[in-house]
Amino acid sequence: MGGICERRHAVVFLALVACFVVLASECIRSNPVLVDEYGHVPVGVSYWETGYHYLYRENPPFVRLLASFPVWLSNAKTDYARASRAYRSEWHVGMDFITANGARHHEYFGMARSVVLFLAVVCALAMFENAIDRVGQTIYIFRVVPRITEGETTKAITYDELRASFREVTLRDRRTYTLL
Repeated sequence: MGGICERRHAVVFLALVACFVVLASECIRSNPVLVDEYGHVPVGVSYWETGYHYLYRENPPFVRLLASFPVWLSNAKTDYARASRAYRSEWHVGMDFITANGARHHEYFGMARSVVLFLAVVCALAMFENAIDRVGQTIYIFRVVPRITEGETTKAITYDELRASFREVTLRDRRTYTLL
């Protein structure tokens, strides 16, 4: 039974991942550049070209580097005339990138989005594999584990143990519940 259950879970999981990939691919193809995306990709290209990380310093550059790698390899046109260390200029660099590349900028942003989609699928596969390793054949999307505190120690217990131990439970909000 365990093998059948595991295969069923894997099939359902892969079907969900396939749906996600199809929907995300359509969004990549059809949606314009959004909110701050026009700053991330050109700044990532600047990291590859210059080796400096002074643009868009608000968060680590790793994902930006990965996403912009195919854009950098495709020799997209860049313009760093308005890049500055004195103020946040990534938005100017982004607008200049869009202007320099004209209609091709959609293709470049699609490349970067495809890398992020690939990373999302890899992470989902890793989480699925980890769930099988940790939980065994059964995979729980949401799992509530009741805990009981006795003095300084807290331990996880099953619902049956909880029912056997108590008929009434008083929670932190001071309401009392009777277990059935």
